[in-house]
Amino acid sequence: MLLVNCVVRNLHVDLSRDMLISSGFRILHEEFSEGVVPLLCGKRFRDFFGDFVNALPVADVEMYTHQCATAEALLFGRNVILTAGTGSGKTEAWAIPALIAGFKTLVIYPNKALANDQVRRLRTYAKQLTDAGIPRSVGEIHADADELNMENSVVITNPAYLMTVIKSRRGKLAKYLGALDLVVIDEFAFYTLTQQQFLLEMLRIISREYSHPRIAILTATLEGVNELKSELESINGKDAKVIEGTPFRRRNITYVADGGDFIGYITRLLMRGEDTVTIIFTETINTAEKIRRKVKARCDDCPIATHHSRLSRDRRIKVEEGLRNGSIKVVVSPRTLEQGIDIGMVARVIHYGLPREPMTYIQREGRKGRRLEIPFTETVIIPVKDMDKEIINEGLSEWVSIGPSSYMRVSSNKYLELFRALYETFRHGNDYGLLAFNLNRKQARSVWRNIQFYNYGLSQYVLYVNGVPIDVSVSKRDVVEYYQPGNIDLVNSSIAIDIVGNKVREVSIDRVREIAKGIPWLSSALNRYIKIKYSIGEKPSIEEDLEKGRLEGRVLVNAYVPNGFGMLREWPEGVMWVVEHQFSLNEYEEPIKIMIHDAPLVGSYRYYTYGYEVPISSDKAVINQAAVTMLFATIRITHGINTQHLMGFATTSTAKIWEREPAGVLQSLDYSKIAEYLLTTSYTDKKLRLATAVIDEYTYRIIKNHETFEAIRDKALELVRELKYITKHYSSRVEKA
Repeated sequence: MLLVNCVVRNLHVDLSRDMLISSGFRILHEEFSEGVVPLLCGKRFRDFFGDFVNALPVADVEMYTHQCATAEALLFGRNVILTAGTGSGKTEAWAIPALIAGFKTLVIYPNKALANDQVRRLRTYAKQLTDAGIPRSVGEIHADADELNMENSVVITNPAYLMTVIKSRRGKLAKYLGALDLVVIDEFAFYTLTQQQFLLEMLRIISREYSHPRIAILTATLEGVNELKSELESINGKDAKVIEGTPFRRRNITYVADGGDFIGYITRLLMRGEDTVTIIFTETINTAEKIRRKVKARCDDCPIATHHSRLSRDRRIKVEEGLRNGSIKVVVSPRTLEQGIDIGMVARVIHYGLPREPMTYIQREGRKGRRLEIPFTETVIIPVKDMDKEIINEGLSEWVSIGPSSYMRVSSNKYLELFRALYETFRHGNDYGLLAFNLNRKQARSVWRNIQFYNYGLSQYVLYVNGVPIDVSVSKRDVVEYYQPGNIDLVNSSIAIDIVGNKVREVSIDRVREIAKGIPWLSSALNRYIKIKYSIGEKPSIEEDLEKGRLEGRVLVNAYVPNGFGMLREWPEGVMWVVEHQFSLNEYEEPIKIMIHDAPLVGSYRYYTYGYEVPISSDKAVINQAAVTMLFATIRITHGINTQHLMGFATTSTAKIWEREPAGVLQSLDYSKIAEYLLTTSYTDKKLRLATAVIDEYTYRIIKNHETFEAIRDKALELVRELKYITKHYSSRVEKA
């Protein structure tokens, strides 16, 4: 189908093709996909709920099939698992029946941005009903807000706050839990597997000790829903209905374009005077700001802005308002607009470089086309890094298919059992469960205090860039694994220089040379980087190498693993910069590694998890490390487990493999299935190569070679055999905290 520039209901949207070509771009790939509208059930909201909904703007809107099915299931007292894409009316599917029926409803959102957006929406519905004589209200309670009373129809919270209430059994929310008719968990796939398990455990406690609510779990995509269905039914004894909604999508055209004047393209786009919004996603804040500055230099009054964590909260809110009211037409952002916030008429998403994770790409794509008035949408991909071009050559759709993760029902998780034993001890006075974990009362209280929803431990740090605090949460684990002095913070385009108390201090890349004069170890690292770049015939530019993906920092993390479930200790062994050649490496050429000597390494992190030390022999540690990477990539393909859940560190004789959060995955994997996949695959397997690239680009490159692939696969199979044996005979001891 041929798309043309459109004016629909006075809404003006242009195609990018001509603008890209006139800006000097070559169109490498062009793809059209038809729009999808969820199936309609033949009833308006008014037909389904009667005159009660007359006060709501959706009264005469025809309901989607998944909205009808969800409302019907909830009104009949059933649990619901609703999977439906962005913009498909998931909120209305539960909110309208809950508000009309007067259900006492607890809604759990994963982050403040999404919660704030939904609070505004739900309060609008509640006010409209109240004005029509049906009194309804929406409360909000979490660490930053306390607007709850027992008359609230709906209460918004987050999982971290809910866990503090479950553990203490105190506060207004604890009282509200005793009156619940419905609990809603939105964006379930947003959470890690361990966090999903804890959400379900809190639902189990609510259903057993507070009230007996129905449960609605909402998510855009999720594999393993039948396992989740069984879990919900075991929690409250209510039948669970799985409802799959067709995603709402406008007609979309995708362009992959290379070699042109990107600033010229964006300037032309802005000068066309479109009525819709374009989001440009970048990998770093510096890149986002550079794009804005360069566009403004050519067109000072062009309505372009940035949105990122270095901006104040007030500034970000003003940008969001500008996007909604049409005064801002293009926004450039690394991360902060990937999820949640409804910013109105987004018709185009531009990926200035592909993200490392395909799930991030899926989330970014979901930001556009949420309004019926938008005639079509566009995806524009501008390859920036060498790896971007590799992914496009391998197959973009193959890479995207790696993205969605699965819910995995684990038969036994010792961390949950530990939580249950501690809950019994401190909420019911039953100490018997502590014996299995070798804990006395004093030790148990320390562990109980440290078990939090997102992390183990209470330590929190504040990140400063150029002396300005950044609105991000930094845990002790983050400090150990990422914010070590000398490491490069890619998103903030900065380098960590020290940690004092609870402050992590970084300087932006453009100030590094100035700051390095007073920091010998940083000055030494910069000088070595410059010498290496000149020695390989390339011009040194940290900023350009970061943007092109040719420079990254890594913290080398080692760990004491418990060989089963127990207390694991991580510590930083060093920091290095990895420099890729500007031109393609051959299969065996490693990137250049610059160790950051004499930088003050800080801290260690102790937490409960599963981990093993596995024997593996090779003359080259790099082959063993690549085998660990291949194993993790295979687990992602065969089980849908996000590779960030697993960590590994290999030497010439051993590999340490552990779970970044204790979910019991290593105990529950089907190792025969993993081995079968590895035995039947080859170096031509695109999906395995791409899943490997998500974890480590160097491994991705070397497994393209048949002989190297075979050597790494043999070691990966060796790891599978060892893990299959050791996980069946693991020790369940728990070391003293």
